[in-house]
Amino acid sequence: MEYITWETTLMYCLFSMFIHYQERHLLIFNGSLWRVETLLGLSTIAGEITRIVYLVKYAYQILWWVPIIIWIIGILSHKISKSLEKIVGGLIISLLGFIGWPICAYFMFYFMPYIQK
Repeated sequence: MEYITWETTLMYCLFSMFIHYQERHLLIFNGSLWRVETLLGLSTIAGEITRIVYLVKYAYQILWWVPIIIWIIGILSHKISKSLEKIVGGLIISLLGFIGWPICAYFMFYFMPYIQK
């Protein structure tokens, strides 16, 4: 399908995994360092804003229903990320998210197809 590329979908799935684990880590955060908790919260908020901007831009630039499919694929990819969590741990994935989700976000936008309307 010309509206969805595997590159942008893969980057969205990785992005979604990093944000998901940071959100989970924030919900169960019980550390004494409020700065770490604040940084984690800001990262999560920035990630969610990035997700919304990406999906809205995709809908505007391509077709309105295509981001729904990408969003569903992202949710389904969390099943695969459970396997990765068993290998490296959710905390490691969450910490890697500080570097991982901005890189994935860059490539999500970079690989986004452009269709002339």
